[in-house]
Amino acid sequence: MNSSKIVKFGISAFIFLIVASLLLHVGTIIVDFYDGIEKEELNDDSSKDDNKVEAPGNGEENEEKPPKEEDPRGEITYVTNLSEAPGAGFVEGLYTNISIVGDNAASEMYKKLTANIPMESDIGGMLLSHVGVYSGENFALAKSAVKLPTAFSVGKETVKVPVKYTKGTSSEILIKYEEDEADIKAVELYMGYIIINSEDQSSSLYNGNGEKICDLGDKEPAYKRTYDGTPIFRDAKKYYIFSSESGEFEEISESKIVFGLEYDYPAYSYKTAAGVHIYASYVSSKKVYTYLDAYDEKQEIKTNYSMAYNFGPTDCALVKLTSGSVRIINSAGKTVHTSPTTVYTYYPEGTDAGYSIKVQRYYALPYLNDISAIGSGTIDEHGWMRIRIQLKGRSPGIGNKIVGDYETLINAKGELFEIPEGYTLEGYSDGVLLLSRNGLYGYYTVEGKWIANPIYTFASPFVQGLAALGYSDGTVGMIDTDGNIVLPFAFRYVSNVSSGLVAAYSESGGWEVFKLMERQITE
Repeated sequence: MNSSKIVKFGISAFIFLIVASLLLHVGTIIVDFYDGIEKEELNDDSSKDDNKVEAPGNGEENEEKPPKEEDPRGEITYVTNLSEAPGAGFVEGLYTNISIVGDNAASEMYKKLTANIPMESDIGGMLLSHVGVYSGENFALAKSAVKLPTAFSVGKETVKVPVKYTKGTSSEILIKYEEDEADIKAVELYMGYIIINSEDQSSSLYNGNGEKICDLGDKEPAYKRTYDGTPIFRDAKKYYIFSSESGEFEEISESKIVFGLEYDYPAYSYKTAAGVHIYASYVSSKKVYTYLDAYDEKQEIKTNYSMAYNFGPTDCALVKLTSGSVRIINSAGKTVHTSPTTVYTYYPEGTDAGYSIKVQRYYALPYLNDISAIGSGTIDEHGWMRIRIQLKGRSPGIGNKIVGDYETLINAKGELFEIPEGYTLEGYSDGVLLLSRNGLYGYYTVEGKWIANPIYTFASPFVQGLAALGYSDGTVGMIDTDGNIVLPFAFRYVSNVSSGLVAAYSESGGWEVFKLMERQITE
């Protein structure tokens, strides 16, 4: 290759390098230009969806973030569960992340409450879940990590269902039992225990943490407790408690049993400062109840009632004498209030305005002795007790015929609570009346306020400050005594609170068990 060709090649290469460098520089300027436009569009507030809730921490690290709102109630510490804490009353809890269902006011409240809370929090195997508000404080239900069945039931069983009816021209409400078919739920709760049923009709007992204790065999819940709060089981003939020391069921005598309404009640329900126990015995083959001093069981306070209830926080209890009279007494055995002797004019419902009957008011025992009678037998800390009232005619030709039979609330002075007209009392607990009218249910406080309007087709009474209720489409949720939603209406079934546990079932998630959790605040 001659020298002239070498010179031409060198000049061409030099020009190529200069052109390539210029093109690369221009390309970088173009890319930066469009990238800058894109960033400006992303940072333009006018392009954001105002309805979108952004997850915390998704922005750039150097992005200026809005100041975090301080919780006026102080710093939040996640601490102990209170499912094993009888006597604590309603369990306060903690802030936590929740599952938001639907786009409604409650969901907006949840978003606000959880905006600055980590998306995942785990304490002792419990995944923290739904949040609610109670008396200005927060509590939470913590989802159990234990594996539970996905099927709602393991079969069907024939059960006897109580049905109210009247006979003849009398207005007295009587009870009869009719057979019906019901699901055997795969998961049940009993006074803080979890019972898991199998298709082979066997049942196993688990503690509140989901650890298996034993097989139940022929034992079943008795819906009673001992005086120290221990849950009682039974077979066809005897009563038992489970001993954690021996790992076996141990037989107990009836003298150790708290007599009262039979349902899954918290241990503190029948605690009393009166120091009085009820002892059941038999006189002429008839069961009678005797109040004994809890510290000296040979010391009788009052004896031989045909029915008796334990004394509550106001030291008052409902009893029925062997003579048939029903009255309220104190722990000294003295009558606080009895049926009034006043005869007054009563206008039967549905009759002409001019038609009236002379009647006298009598107190009666509840229709049943299960959770449907909750609030009966004891005057609570709000000063009220659920009472059944019968009106007996005193007009010529009427005699002692019962012309009215209904329930309301009564205090120690004998004053009756004024229930909204047209409503029927279905339950009373935690200072809240469960009322019904035309097949719809709602909750009404003793202060005269609706906390849940009567629009629900299903509702249960409050237990430990929470109640399950549902709509006609079959969705069930849970509220507190202020009417705040605790569990969203996303379940097919929600149990009553069982010593701090709640069982819920949904088609998508199967069975879940939640624990009430404590919330501590440091100022």
